[in-house]
Amino acid sequence: MTGTSQATAAVIQLNGRASWAENQPIIERLVREAAQSGAQLAVLPENLYAMPADPSALRAMGFSPDEPPLRWLQNLARTAGIWLVAGTLPIRDEASGKLWARSYVLTATGEIAAEYDKIHLFDVTVPDGEEGESYRESDLFLAGSTPVVVDTPIGRLGLSICFDLRFPELFRRLVDAGATVISLPAAFTETTGRAHWECLLRARAIENQVVMLAAGQVGTHASGRKTWGHSLIVDPWGQVLADAADHPDCQRTATWSREAQQQLRTSFPVLSLRRL
Repeated sequence: MTGTSQATAAVIQLNGRASWAENQPIIERLVREAAQSGAQLAVLPENLYAMPADPSALRAMGFSPDEPPLRWLQNLARTAGIWLVAGTLPIRDEASGKLWARSYVLTATGEIAAEYDKIHLFDVTVPDGEEGESYRESDLFLAGSTPVVVDTPIGRLGLSICFDLRFPELFRRLVDAGATVISLPAAFTETTGRAHWECLLRARAIENQVVMLAAGQVGTHASGRKTWGHSLIVDPWGQVLADAADHPDCQRTATWSREAQQQLRTSFPVLSLRRL
């Protein structure tokens, strides 16, 4: 795809450690690398705060939005001069004692531009996975209910998180609200990632004519859980512009033409030809 109106973004891939103190310096290095590479916006993965040995320990790690971890990320966005989609953070719900898996969009001046609570929680037993590979996110987290879009320097951004990827109706809602780019912080399991990650991301990009910015966790974590990685940037024609493969602690940047995206939507008008 060609054109003159350019947008540049980065996806950041982490082998998340068990504590925030371990993850902070890696996040800072990669965000600053992304900014230096010309990215206007960078997406961090799901569970960027911590991947503890006992996942239920995240409950005790949860915090409120006015506490230091989010303020630190705001300061990082400001000093690096880059917009951030801050993966997910464990935000405490005082009434229930559970957590929200919340993604924040931070401006290059450190302001909170938007926030999104993960709608679809990962309550599954993985077919063909390792014995006993079962997950119950609803034991720890509350489900959000509201799709979110926000204007950014790279276009109107729709927000999604990990398991949301399997629910195309959410992505159509985001596009109906004007999204041209959609972020997807994730911690896809190795088993499901190998089977479905790339094909689902390319499908969401193609059917909605959006750029997908998918930032994942990768490798083996303190709990023994294995995540797939392969953070991708996919353009509206389904082409993979960047792929982090299985490299730990890295960032990948890509540039695309916003003008060409609009031309595609005009000449190949699948969005306006919808009948259902």
